[in-house]
Amino acid sequence: MKKEEKRRKNILSYIALSLLPLLMIFLSIWLGLSYLTMKSDSPYVALMIDFKGNSLAEKVKADFPKKEKNSLTYSFPVILEQYTETDDEYTFVGIPYNYSFYYESRDEVRFEYTLPKSKGQLDSTGIGPNAPLVISLKYRLENNFESFKDYSLCALKKFYSGLFKLSSPCTDGNCLVQRDVIEWSVETKDKDSVAKAEYFNNYDIDALIRGLFNFYITDDLGYFKGDSFKLRSTQGSMLDDRFTFDSVFVEPSGVLPGDSSTTMWMLSGISGIYSKTYTQYDDIDLIAYMETVSSLASEEFTQMYLVCQVGYDTVQNLEGCNSSSCENIKKFAYNQCKESLETSLSLYDSYIEEYHGYHDTGSGNVFLWTLPSEMIYFNKIVEALNLNSPRYSKNDIVSYNTKAEALDEQRQTVVVDCHLLKNAEEMYSVYKDVTYLNKADKIISGLPNFEDLCDGIVRDGFCSLPISRKIVCADAIMYRDRGVALDIIYDLFYRHYFESPSSFPLTAYESFRRDYPRSDTEGTLLDEYGYLSTRREIGGSDEGLSISLLSDMIDSYYFINLLFKNINEK
Repeated sequence: MKKEEKRRKNILSYIALSLLPLLMIFLSIWLGLSYLTMKSDSPYVALMIDFKGNSLAEKVKADFPKKEKNSLTYSFPVILEQYTETDDEYTFVGIPYNYSFYYESRDEVRFEYTLPKSKGQLDSTGIGPNAPLVISLKYRLENNFESFKDYSLCALKKFYSGLFKLSSPCTDGNCLVQRDVIEWSVETKDKDSVAKAEYFNNYDIDALIRGLFNFYITDDLGYFKGDSFKLRSTQGSMLDDRFTFDSVFVEPSGVLPGDSSTTMWMLSGISGIYSKTYTQYDDIDLIAYMETVSSLASEEFTQMYLVCQVGYDTVQNLEGCNSSSCENIKKFAYNQCKESLETSLSLYDSYIEEYHGYHDTGSGNVFLWTLPSEMIYFNKIVEALNLNSPRYSKNDIVSYNTKAEALDEQRQTVVVDCHLLKNAEEMYSVYKDVTYLNKADKIISGLPNFEDLCDGIVRDGFCSLPISRKIVCADAIMYRDRGVALDIIYDLFYRHYFESPSSFPLTAYESFRRDYPRSDTEGTLLDEYGYLSTRREIGGSDEGLSISLLSDMIDSYYFINLLFKNINEK
């Protein structure tokens, strides 16, 4: 019996001694690779803060953190209800900024959060009940033993999560760690119109235009993509604490073909840059690029958003170019406008039957209001190109404008009023009939004060629309009141430009572009870049809340078009 027991112990000892070298090899490889990847420009996992037990973060979803050297900063948009202070700390009571979109009452989402005065100071100017604020929490992630330990364990978790197809933050390389706040700050989210104007006017307009343009003709490292263009970039903060980032490109592969509306918007932006003759693009054949972009258009329209307007912009931008390539691009703009109108007219009756108010989801029904001005732009294209093509008659245009006016009499919305205003202005410019001028005056008198329409708790659905849908108001009002139009532009810029204190940047993009190794062989690098971002919140109290930040090409290019047309260069 003793011999048998001794034999078993010997076997176990032998197995242990045999496994020990393998274990040591495994530890050496694991820790060595962890150290090397942790120090590299593209780490295997990303250290993120675990907010379990944080009363602010449990109620207000944080966006992707901003990384600066050895620190992470998380931003939380809130509505402040009240705050108190003692000698040592501030206590904030509030609710998420856009709580009304996904919760029924304030009581469900109210938080109380305390911050020590030793880690930050509060400027109480402009801070009171219902003040929109951004609370930022900064955490340090030193390259020390604690971070190495966390990183190594997370790297191992990611490896076996991927190996066994487990669903967790580790699978995507997000590693949640416990850290203490080292610094905090509180910024007011809203500013008055003077402050917004000053913020905008601090930028060089030409540089701003180039930056917004470059973002969509480059890959995520900033290199020009001559065979495609960027449709949008999206950053997500998911329900299970994962973070995601993705850019979608319209490419010849046809994985995601661009609809013709999207293609026409891109062409309007490129042609606008071409007409400015910026020296930064001397190494890029913009005409050849426009030909490539036009070849990416889908044969089907999945949206009809101001195709004729930007088609006419493209024709005007290329007015001085008479090469065969330019003529082909102009003819392409004509065909896209023509097909867009034909598609809109074919869908008109069915959309009227199903009409329940303005919407911008999917293809949207905005063409129900834009047909009159789109028909006018079609006629302008025909005239500019001297084409022998039937034009839309005044009766056609007036008829669809009358239908548009009657369509929403019981439920007028701000953005619909802006489209009707644009129709009236365009019709007056063509027919010089004072009737349309009076219509425009009446519409303008009923529009809200855009300076603070979207300040504080959102009071109108206009504020939650995509940028490209809101900016039409600036486009329409510019005819009559340039000051009000500029107020809208300043407000949109302050709320959505990625560098603004009121906006939220695509920090995943920023980190990738800054830290990823570059190669001189990857093409033309365009250093200037910028984008407008829209923050969307999805979910509610039961299932939680996910956040997405979206940067869309049409948003930025509509903004660029207005800068081209209506703002004097500094």
